[in-house]
Amino acid sequence: MTDHQIEDVARQLICVGNRAMAMERYILRRAWGIYYAIWALAILLFIYIPNILNPIRQPIFQDVAFGISYGIIIAAASYFSGFVFSRAAMASKLQKSLSRVRSKSLKDGVLKYALLAALILMVVLLATGIFKTFDGVLFEAVTLGLVAIFVYRFVSQSMGRVPFEAIIAIGMFVLSDVVGTISVIITRGGTYYAYSWIPTVAVWLLASVLSFVNAGDELLQNLNAEECS
Repeated sequence: MTDHQIEDVARQLICVGNRAMAMERYILRRAWGIYYAIWALAILLFIYIPNILNPIRQPIFQDVAFGISYGIIIAAASYFSGFVFSRAAMASKLQKSLSRVRSKSLKDGVLKYALLAALILMVVLLATGIFKTFDGVLFEAVTLGLVAIFVYRFVSQSMGRVPFEAIIAIGMFVLSDVVGTISVIITRGGTYYAYSWIPTVAVWLLASVLSFVNAGDELLQNLNAEECS
């Protein structure tokens, strides 16, 4: 085999690898789109649940009801998120080499941190009136801030270059967390807290749509740029 033939084979292998990487990113971007939709629905339920449970007069029963309700929502959202990413990982043959995270770790990572968040929320809600105290408000704000950091790191690890829709989704999540916390501190109550999360629901649904649209457009651009012949 001549040097020219070897160079041709090397170029072909590089081209095929780049096309495979483009397909990898396409699969993961669509998976993230489903993730945004799942958690937008979960946040919407978080907002609506108090309308149903606030009429409960006994504080202990109300706390238990909130803990169980939020625990079920988080557990369900975590399960479906893990399922989506496990399917995406199985569909991709280059998951380990591209993201440096094992396929199993994608699912385990989502479940691990989401279940930990569920446990924290249930303990906090069962603690009498913690959300009515200044320390409780700060604790909640910090916890949600850590969630935002985790999501950003997970996007970065799984995809490398962070997509636009992920930036606006995480940014709005942080903004809602800050605005909601400030509203509680100023008003000394949670009257307007739920309203601060409505934009996050809308933006996460938008991010879900953008993930699917941009994933297809990006895939076509990358494939057109890598014509293997």
